[in-house]
Amino acid sequence: MRLLERDDTGEVRLTEDLPNNKIPPYAILSHTWGHGEILFRELMDGICKNKAGYAKIRFCGDQAWRDGLRFFWVDTCCIDKSNSVELQEAINSMFRWYRNASKCYTYLVDVSVSSSDADDKSIWEPAFRASRWFTRGWTLQELIAPTSVEFFSREGARLGDRITLERVIHDMTGIPLKVLQGGPLSDFSVNDRMAWIEKRTTTREEDIVYSLFGIFDVQLPLIYSEGKQKAFRRLREEINKVSKDYGPYRTSFSLQGVPVSNHFVARPSVTAELEEYLLPRCRSREIRRRIFILYGLGGIGKTQLAADFARRHQAVFSSVFWLDGRSENRLRQSLASCAARIPEGQVSERSRNAVLHSEEDLKTVAADVLDWLAQPDNSDWLLIFDNVDQDVDHGSETGAYDVRRYLPGDHGSVLITTRLSRLAQLGESTRLRGVDEQLANAIFQQWRGAEGALDEAGRELLGLLDGLPLALAQAASYIRETGLDTASYVRLYKQQWDDLMGLDGESGSLLVDYEQGSVATTWTVSFKAVEAQNKNAANLLRLWAFVDGRDLWHGLLQAAAEGGKQWPRWLCDVAGNEVRYLDAVRLLLRYSLIESQEAVQGSHMMHPVVHRWASHIQDGVEKREVLQLAVMVIGLLVPSSTIKDYWIIQRRLLPHAERCSWWMAEIYETRRSFDDTGAIDAMHMLGLLYVDQGQLTEAESMYQRALEGKEIALERDHTSTLNTVNNLGLLYADQGRLTEAESMYQRALEGNEKALGRDHTSTLNTVDNLGILYRDQGRLTEAESMYQRALEGKEKALGRDHTSTLNTVNNLGLLYADQGRLMEAESMYQRALSGFRVALGPSHWKTQLVMQNLDLLPHAKVLIIVTITKYEGQRANKYCSIVLKNYGLTSDMATLLCPRANQIGINRAGPSCERCSQLRNAQWGKTAQWCQNIPLSERRGAWLPVSPADWKPGATKTKPPQLRGPDPMNRSIRYSSLAYQRVKKDDQFNHNQFKKQVPYSDSRKE
Repeated sequence: MRLLERDDTGEVRLTEDLPNNKIPPYAILSHTWGHGEILFRELMDGICKNKAGYAKIRFCGDQAWRDGLRFFWVDTCCIDKSNSVELQEAINSMFRWYRNASKCYTYLVDVSVSSSDADDKSIWEPAFRASRWFTRGWTLQELIAPTSVEFFSREGARLGDRITLERVIHDMTGIPLKVLQGGPLSDFSVNDRMAWIEKRTTTREEDIVYSLFGIFDVQLPLIYSEGKQKAFRRLREEINKVSKDYGPYRTSFSLQGVPVSNHFVARPSVTAELEEYLLPRCRSREIRRRIFILYGLGGIGKTQLAADFARRHQAVFSSVFWLDGRSENRLRQSLASCAARIPEGQVSERSRNAVLHSEEDLKTVAADVLDWLAQPDNSDWLLIFDNVDQDVDHGSETGAYDVRRYLPGDHGSVLITTRLSRLAQLGESTRLRGVDEQLANAIFQQWRGAEGALDEAGRELLGLLDGLPLALAQAASYIRETGLDTASYVRLYKQQWDDLMGLDGESGSLLVDYEQGSVATTWTVSFKAVEAQNKNAANLLRLWAFVDGRDLWHGLLQAAAEGGKQWPRWLCDVAGNEVRYLDAVRLLLRYSLIESQEAVQGSHMMHPVVHRWASHIQDGVEKREVLQLAVMVIGLLVPSSTIKDYWIIQRRLLPHAERCSWWMAEIYETRRSFDDTGAIDAMHMLGLLYVDQGQLTEAESMYQRALEGKEIALERDHTSTLNTVNNLGLLYADQGRLTEAESMYQRALEGNEKALGRDHTSTLNTVDNLGILYRDQGRLTEAESMYQRALEGKEKALGRDHTSTLNTVNNLGLLYADQGRLMEAESMYQRALSGFRVALGPSHWKTQLVMQNLDLLPHAKVLIIVTITKYEGQRANKYCSIVLKNYGLTSDMATLLCPRANQIGINRAGPSCERCSQLRNAQWGKTAQWCQNIPLSERRGAWLPVSPADWKPGATKTKPPQLRGPDPMNRSIRYSSLAYQRVKKDDQFNHNQFKKQVPYSDSRKE
């Protein structure tokens, strides 16, 4: 099947020929052919827009777009009629294509009325009754087959639909109201259906017969030379053949008691799978039982799809029995009710007319029906077991049963709908997932009863409901009934979920078309069954409600694996025993409350609406307790940046931390902390995670919560409290709030000196941080004093080659570079590099970044020379002599660099270049000030040499080389996000290790 696709600009293109299981939701056009129709080849050649028929295509595409559909079908141009094979296949598929369409638009070219007059039926009804459309043969199936038929005037004004106009259409055509209302065609005899075509005509005489193929559900080859009479003879023979195949076993069709929605929107790809596997005409000659299992989350649309399949295809089955599978007793009752529909003489009269007085009576009648279905020549029936949701492997559930005991014989077709994924092993299966955005839009619009493209609020709502049909129907119905606008509904959804989604049913939003009325009710049934079988699984679902629902794996619980009094016993049980964890997960999977992540092995996920529901089944006290547990689970799992692959672990934990933060803001007042010290420590770690991931605002909020909690629980001068104070200082420094940072550092330093002593490593780390701060402020003498104190203390306490000692050595190198003491800086870098290579290895991020700092020293020399050679006279001579003395650079090199002085800086608009700004912030002598005097026009697009070879006289390059690595002012172990932007451009680095540069201090973790 080819479709037309409309894009955002209104342009239309033809898709490739799509297989049945790949067909997206689409609209379809019904019309009468006229002058200037657009044919397949004309559309392919792009010579169609000026023809009269293009107006129909444009109308159908625009109307589909307003109804949330991108794809549509028009017979004139979607079929290559020059290809006889394709034409024959299309005619035999036509009824199905119209039936599977989400919308059918009937375009009446001979009815003219504007939108403003469309509500006045008296204006257009005479033309409507006289329309040529009601006289054509092909339009009969186009009237009957679709689930939704809407009528439009030539101007595109909507006149009504098949339901609202059913009386008029019935009077004109004689087609029974039951048919117009979507009733089964099999309830009408062959002669009845033949009568509907009597007053209709077609251009080619054989087409009057071929247009009936779908109405009688037969397929025949096209023979356009055979004439009308022979074509009718072949059709009658095929109808009789199909009828005789059922023999005496034909029963009446009934879906009494089945929740069938008038707002159903088809899923063509799923329907195609069911048709391919279950329809008798699709089978091989071997007679054997076919079982298809539709499984998935409650509210995902399983029952509606099964009911639609039964209604569409009941004519090709000898019998269709719908069975209530919610419990064994309900199943037996359903089977017993089928006995009365079985023809006389085929089961005992006692069973056909049974009045059930006992359980034994019920069992007997149900067994008789199963025996009748098991008869070898009764093989074309369809059994639908709906809502087989109780797990027989866990007998604690009332009414649980093994569905295999109720599968008669070894033939027939069986369709099972269930939330139990394990039943998929019984036969062919499909896991029904949420619908895509386009189908979600169509479902929403159908239930809301309004047309038009969704606004931003509508798109946000579709995102929140994430393709869950029951939730979409519930939301749209509420909006329709209350007259609320979509933006207000989104606001209420976020604030008053319980009321909208019907936990208590008082909102009036329960849906009579669905058995259990609301998403809350349908999942609560499953949850109670889970809890009765495995309390660990129920508790796990409660916990997962407060973390991110898109990535749930066993390792997420590892903080509780070692046990401890701060953890509940059930959590220690599943965290420390993977087998028990998997038992809990398997049960949640069985009930489709979670699903496996296809992209990440061992990970699972929850549908967003299920995720929201899982929190709302918990009361206020329980929410606080479980949220505290979630914060501890995530926070105490955060790894230090010194751990291998810490970045990968942290990135995976970040969404969970963000969800915990959201819930803390929802449940607690701003910056209010937990009372439990374990949870307070976890909040400190979440602050550390946010810092490492560059989310400084979130980090400050979490640190403030942790600090408030520690000051209450542990007092102001406790070392754990001081650790959080120190980290707040680091955070403020990263934000450029240097005065507040100094205050935090001073408080931490005084407290640590009092509690731990001047030479304790925690004290020395704070001293180191103060040195970094003073350097940032340009207080270089004080910074050197702090670094020297930290270095001496660490060498004494930890040794010369400890990584913490080497951090301070590196920082001293940065300070010396700032001061222009480049030979001393080089010495510090070499010492740090040598130590890190031994302690951490050559590929560790600290080793690599010290190498970067070392590589940048030649750039520092060049930058100074370039700046100096910009000036004449005594100042230039003075600083040239310093450079020549310290580095042995010749005057030829300085002369070579002079012409390039005008190009200093990088691509940057504004009052000064970025590099100059960084130099000025670092107080690198007077160089930054001198750079400022260079005009902006001369500082753009600059480059600096990256190797001594670039400095040689006569060296030329067709393209200036790129400056590699971080700029000279990166603070090595205490990294900023700006420094990371430089590092990630360097192709010599392992980017998986350098995902983020983070502030460093050994005192960040207790």
